[in-house]
Amino acid sequence: MTEEGYIAGLQVSELVGLRWRDFTPGNLTGQISVVGKGDKSRHILLPQYLWQELMDYRRDALKDAYVFKRRKGKDKPLPAPYL
Repeated sequence: MTEEGYIAGLQVSELVGLRWRDFTPGNLTGQISVVGKGDKSRHILLPQYLWQELMDYRRDALKDAYVFKRRKGKDKPLPAPYL
């Protein structure tokens, strides 16, 4: 999780709030769209290896599911202090 955040230059709040619907596939890679401070949107192109790792991790997750969710409980994001 920290590698994804570091490589993509994400803030902790952006990382824990990621949902699969924020991912847009491209040719061999893809991009993520995040909303940061001040409700500003950013689009981040991911390297091919990182995109593939994330797609392998996704498996059959629903589009609205959080990328990094809690182990227990309903579909809730992982709290930031767990990073």
